[in-house]
Amino acid sequence: MQNKYSVISHFRGMGLLIGIALNIEAKPIQEKCQAKGLLINCVQNKVLRMVPPLNIAYEDIDKGLAILEEVLASI
Repeated sequence: MQNKYSVISHFRGMGLLIGIALNIEAKPIQEKCQAKGLLINCVQNKVLRMVPPLNIAYEDIDKGLAILEEVLASI
């Protein structure tokens, strides 16, 4: 996704705790994702934080990433 969307600065994190640093304000992206059913946190104004449960199913991961990609594509 980082190569596809220029708003993504870099990824950071460990395990399933993922931070997505952006070049723009993260709150509008967080709100659009939440409206589509993806719960994601906005921290430090320009960082999206994903904290899925450790027992998340692969299909739920795919669905969440599809929502995030759809929102990023709409920017």
